[in-house]
Amino acid sequence: MFKKAICGILSAILITSLVGLSVSANSDSSSFEFEINGEEHTVTVEGIPEEFREAIAIQLLGLDDDSVQTYSWLCKVLGHNEDVGTATHTAHKERASDPRCTVYTYQVTMCSRCSALLDEQFVSAKYISCCPED
Repeated sequence: MFKKAICGILSAILITSLVGLSVSANSDSSSFEFEINGEEHTVTVEGIPEEFREAIAIQLLGLDDDSVQTYSWLCKVLGHNEDVGTATHTAHKERASDPRCTVYTYQVTMCSRCSALLDEQFVSAKYISCCPED
């Protein structure tokens, strides 16, 4: 009886700590800088597990990357494991005069099994002043 109680308490502590770890892993954001055809782009991803953020940024910009796996045998068997987060894409120096930069916001859905970007819903766009005029 005593062993069952101890096992139950330890199980509850382990589950609580794992839930806390998964919540904290999704709470931060990561930013990535890209240069595409001489134009600067910044993508910030949040609400997605850290190990998948760069893959989401690459896929959001439409860049080809052989390291991004987009389907796995596990997804074929169990289906995609969806995580939903937010991505902001800042396109720098898009306009000649201030405000020069545009921030596009997307709600992104990705699979944490295969890192595929499953869906991107456009949320908003706004002009910002972050780059000085040439």
